[in-house]
Amino acid sequence: MMKNARVPSYETLMARFQARLDSDAFEQIVSFYINPALAVARQILLDDTLAEDAVQESFLRVIRKREQYIPGNPFSCWFYAIVRNVCVDMLRKLTREKEALENAATSSLGRCLASFGLHGTEFASAEEVGNAILNQNNKLPKERYYDISGRNYRDLLRIRHASDRRADRFH
Repeated sequence: MMKNARVPSYETLMARFQARLDSDAFEQIVSFYINPALAVARQILLDDTLAEDAVQESFLRVIRKREQYIPGNPFSCWFYAIVRNVCVDMLRKLTREKEALENAATSSLGRCLASFGLHGTEFASAEEVGNAILNQNNKLPKERYYDISGRNYRDLLRIRHASDRRADRFH
């Protein structure tokens, strides 16, 4: 009976990859660590797609930063630190993007309100803002009322084959 060949440790596999860019060693590392790394990333990011991206980036960092691994030290500690750092970087980036979008939206609303002569802090509710916009709209001549397609109501009624008399009620 033949004994199973001794499987090298992940530390040995990483040392081989580090020294010779041994693709077989790297494939063994990936095949073992991919599922546990996904589990860790999912716990941190709470999103499967982001977790997959984080794990992919983590393995890329292993390749790029292979010289920083110290042979003899536990590979798992080094690798999971990379996974954690990638996830934290992603969370920070998502937070910055969300804040930028919120700031842009707030800024756009402020410019819109200012165009009506309103300033954001003057209104306590959406209803008050809506009423202020309607009040400004009521100051426009009726022929200037437009719908979202950019057509005024007279044109819309004509398109719908309404009589001129009915259309004239809007003027």
